[in-house]
Amino acid sequence: SVARRAMASTAAKPAEKGVGTAKLPPCGFSVSGGKKGNVPVKVEKRPKGKKVTLIANVQGSAKSLLSALSTLLGCGGTLRQESNGQHWTVEIQGDQVERVNTALKQLGCLKGVKKDPGDSDKQKKEPDVVTSRNVAYDKFLRQGEPGKEN
Repeated sequence: SVARRAMASTAAKPAEKGVGTAKLPPCGFSVSGGKKGNVPVKVEKRPKGKKVTLIANVQGSAKSLLSALSTLLGCGGTLRQESNGQHWTVEIQGDQVERVNTALKQLGCLKGVKKDPGDSDKQKKEPDVVTSRNVAYDKFLRQGEPGKEN
């Protein structure tokens, strides 16, 4: 009976690895967005005031996602397999929602998530406005600068 269990567990492993691997990005994992196109990241409060950031709908190598996030964010975490057996939930210690969102965008593993309208505004950066002033003590300040005499 022990041999049967060992054979059953080894026979199930290749099937688990094959689930959805054809559509995964080069990093080996992906995070699927929710029904409304939101990033599936939320904070859960645990007993004794501990907070945990949950990342749901992780497909592929959730272990490599956890190691990448723990390295980038400098905090610990764990994995939980969802009841359907195809998706994983990654738990990161602390309230890390904003940092996790930016890390997931940098890793390029988000699928089915709406683009934020604020992202395009950041790329179209307005030029800095330069103001000139003429104050009575400018002549005094420029005395120490070489090549400028007033």
